[in-house]
Amino acid sequence: MAVRGIFSRLVSPRDRNWLHVLKKTTGSNRFYTEDGRRDGYHGDKSAEDKNVESKAEDSASPSSSLAKPPTPSPSEYVSSRKLKRQEKILEKSKKKPKLQSEEYFHDFVKDKKTRRKKEKTRQQGHSPSFEGSSNMDSALKEFLKTDPKAISRRPGSEPNVAEQPEFPSDKEEYMKWYQSQERFAVRPSVDPETTSILLFPGQGSQFVGMGKKLIDGHQRCREMYEIASSILGYDLLKLCLEGPQSELDRTVVCQPAVMVTSLAAVEWLQEENPEVIEKCISTAGFSVGELSALVFAGVIDFEDAVKLIKVRAEGMQAASEETPSGMMSVFCTHRTKLGLAMQVAKEVCKQKHDLYGPVCQIANYLYPDCKVIAGHDMALSFIENNMKDFGIRRTKRLPVSGAFHTPLMESSVPSFVEALKNLEIREPLFPVYSNVKARMYLNSPKGVKKLLKKHLTSAVKWEQILHVLYSRDKSTAKFPHTYELGPGKQLGTLLRMVNLKAHANYHSVDV
Repeated sequence: MAVRGIFSRLVSPRDRNWLHVLKKTTGSNRFYTEDGRRDGYHGDKSAEDKNVESKAEDSASPSSSLAKPPTPSPSEYVSSRKLKRQEKILEKSKKKPKLQSEEYFHDFVKDKKTRRKKEKTRQQGHSPSFEGSSNMDSALKEFLKTDPKAISRRPGSEPNVAEQPEFPSDKEEYMKWYQSQERFAVRPSVDPETTSILLFPGQGSQFVGMGKKLIDGHQRCREMYEIASSILGYDLLKLCLEGPQSELDRTVVCQPAVMVTSLAAVEWLQEENPEVIEKCISTAGFSVGELSALVFAGVIDFEDAVKLIKVRAEGMQAASEETPSGMMSVFCTHRTKLGLAMQVAKEVCKQKHDLYGPVCQIANYLYPDCKVIAGHDMALSFIENNMKDFGIRRTKRLPVSGAFHTPLMESSVPSFVEALKNLEIREPLFPVYSNVKARMYLNSPKGVKKLLKKHLTSAVKWEQILHVLYSRDKSTAKFPHTYELGPGKQLGTLLRMVNLKAHANYHSVDV
C-alpha cells in the first residue's frame, strides 16, 4: 500500500514502521530517526542502514519480547531543539565580559601599557603647587589644585538635576550645563569687575612706529629692546620705529618685534597702573602672543623667550619658502559650506595640478562668522574664485609668508623642539590658556613643552578661549576688565564679536 501525500517520494511503505518524518525541506530528502538523530539523504541503503532496518523490523514483530518505545511528535522534537539552541546562546553570553561603563570600555580596548599608565595617573592624582603665587586668593589656589578631569564635577558646578535625568526638560538643562565652556574657566570668589585679564596679540598686528610711546620716559622698556637686539643680532627697536614696513612684515623680524613690544607694554603698565597686574586672574595670547603670555606668567624668562622666538621665526620662515602657501580670512554665513569648499579645493589640487598631499584647513578660529584658512596657494585661489558656489560672503588674504598652524610647518618643529629642551620651565603665577586645546596649561614642565610642540602645526582656537574666559549666566552682568597689551586692537574686535557685554570692559595700551 503506497503512502499518499508529500512524503510519498521520501519514505517507502517498508520504512514507515521505524522512521517518522519530522521535516521536509524543499529539494532535499532529509529525515530524522526515532532517537532524534538527524540522518543524511535518503537514497540507496548502505550495509549499516540495512542492519538498522532489520533490527527495527525484528523489534516491531509480535515475536519480539521488547516493547516499542513511544514515538515523539514532531512538535516535541522541534521545541526541544529550539530549547537547546537557546541554552547554548545563553551560555556564550555569560562568558563575555560585561562592560560597566563607557570609560571601562575604552580602557578595555586599549593596550596594556596605556591602561597601566592611566591607572597610575588616576591613583597619584594632580596636585600642582601654587602656594608661592601672591596674586591669587585661596579659592583660586584651591581650584588650580583640582584634577582637571574633576573640574567639571566640582561641588556647586553641576545644575540641580540628576546624572541621568528622567524628564526631557531636566535633560535639556543638564546638557546645557555639560556643553558650557564656563566649566573650564577660573572663577575666583571676588567681584569680577575688580579683576583683570591680559591678552597678547600675534603676528599681523605690527606697524611702523610701534614702541615709540613705550620708551618715552621708561628706561626699562628701552632696555628690553636692547637685550632683544643683542640676542637677535640686529637693531630691533630701529626696525620697529623706522621700518620699512616690508622688512617689518618678514616673519623673522615680525614675531620678535611683536613679542618684545607686548612685554614692553606690560612693563609700561606695571609702572603706570600696577593694580591691573596685581589683580590679573588669567592670560592668553594669540599665536606668537602665547609666548608673551607665558613670559608674563613667569613660565619662561625673557631672554630665553627671545632665543626661542628667534628659532621659531627662522624655522617658520624656512618652512614657508619650501612651497607657495598662505593664509586667508573667510567671512561666512549660516549657509556657508566651508568644509566642502576646502575638500573640493584639495581634490582640484590633486587632479588638476598633480599636487601630492595638498593642505587646506582652518588655521584660526576667530569668531562664529569668520575663520582663517591656510594651505597651498592653488587651493586658496580656487576658493577665492568660487566662493559664491559655497556660500562664502567674502575673503581676504593675510600679509604673511606661509601657511602657519598647518602641517606645512612640520619642518620647523625639530629645531623648535631642540630649543625647548634647553629651557627652564617654571610654574605659572596664574592660568595661561593654550591655543591648541583652549584649556589652561597644567602645572607641569612636560605638559607645557608638549603643547608648545603642537603649537606650530595646530589651529589657534581663539574663539573657544574667549568662550572659556567670558562665559557667564544670563543673570550675571559683571565681567573682568580686559587689557590688550601690544600693537593694534584686533583682539578687542574679536572680543566684541564673541561677547559684546565683556567688550564693555575692554582696554588697550597705546604702544
